[in-house]
Amino acid sequence: MNRAGAYIDSLTEKLTTRFLNPKASALFVKGVFVFVLFRLIGLWLVSDMFLHDATASFPRSLIGKVVLWPTMFAHANPMLFFLATLAVILAGLILRPNYLVNALLFWIVLSLYKIRYPATNGSDVVLITISLLMIPLAFWPSSRNTYVTTLRTTLYNTFRILLQIQVLSIYLISGWDKLTSEVWRSGVAFDYIAHIDMMFNPVFTPMLEHSFIQLLMAWLTILFELLFIPMVCFRQTRLPILIIGVAFHIVIWLMLGLPDFAWMMIATYPIFLKDTDLVIIQNQWNRIRGVKAML
Repeated sequence: MNRAGAYIDSLTEKLTTRFLNPKASALFVKGVFVFVLFRLIGLWLVSDMFLHDATASFPRSLIGKVVLWPTMFAHANPMLFFLATLAVILAGLILRPNYLVNALLFWIVLSLYKIRYPATNGSDVVLITISLLMIPLAFWPSSRNTYVTTLRTTLYNTFRILLQIQVLSIYLISGWDKLTSEVWRSGVAFDYIAHIDMMFNPVFTPMLEHSFIQLLMAWLTILFELLFIPMVCFRQTRLPILIIGVAFHIVIWLMLGLPDFAWMMIATYPIFLKDTDLVIIQNQWNRIRGVKAML
């Protein structure tokens, strides 16, 4: 009991007295801003398909109008909407993470979801949740008041953990669904995927013609999604599983033409990093550069 109490006291002190891994968290915040930036640019290029009065259905309540005001503004003046949104995103990329810009990003993400609604997918829902939980991941404005600082630190660390849980739950649910599905356990799922004419990249068709390859890829997918959870929690396996995850999602993107979900998940990976991991990555990068310079 004493050990448990000491552990709880130590954990409480850690969560309330200092920001956990601020550099890695800031990298995560910047990554989400970059993802939204590319999504904004993509929507901007095809805005005529979405921004017209025939598809506009605005709320009548005051709260609804406040929440979706950017959407209404986008329909009234698309160019100003995109320029203002771009300014907010660039501010988020340049400035230190702060509450106002993070909250504005969440407001923007909701608006983009409303505008893109006919073409939305699972990545939009993930992005909304991530951008909401990301609001407390801020370092500014700071305060000299002890109670305010403790509250800010506690919220920051708590929501950092909640963000990790959010991402892990995606892998857990997806992996468990596949594990309990005979279609996935038998590898037939990849045979179905290979016959999706509108999505599947025909370059990969020859690779999936063999049942053994289908079975192998199905189980590699299941194992990755389920093993990601424990492996990302340990220092020795954290970086390797994140690197594998990047490759995994890029393959999904190339194979199925689903860039949104792939890059959304990759953008969340820094939330699992620790500042010591960033030092390791920097040292490895410096070694690579040094070897290249010698050659």
